Amino acid sequence: MAVWETALVLLILSTTILVIIAIPVVNQLRQSLKKIDKTFDTLNADLPDILEDLKVMGESFSNISQRIEDMTDDVAELEETLVTEIKEPLQNIASVISSVLQLGNRLVNRRKTAKSRK
Repeated sequence: MAVWETALVLLILSTTILVIIAIPVVNQLRQSLKKIDKTFDTLNADLPDILEDLKVMGESFSNISQRIEDMTDDVAELEETLVTEIKEPLQNIASVISSVLQLGNRLVNRRKTAKSRK
């Protein structure tokens, strides 16, 4: 009988210790669940606005990207225009100047040759 009484006392003592330890754990778990619930409420309230803002930002980036692409095309067209309207005429002018200089050199050489023959 003493063994049963000792076992019963040990069982009651261990159950009491377990309850004493479990009370703060359950209390902390309840507080954590309240915080999680508040966090979910905040997310449910703010998340649609955040997602809408992200959508607007994505559209803005897309528009900016399209503008940059259009500007790149415009710059390419400008470069082509500059080549055809400025470079080619300048090359023509340079070839005319080169021809004039060659003619001038020939005339100078003829004069020198004519003077040396006299």
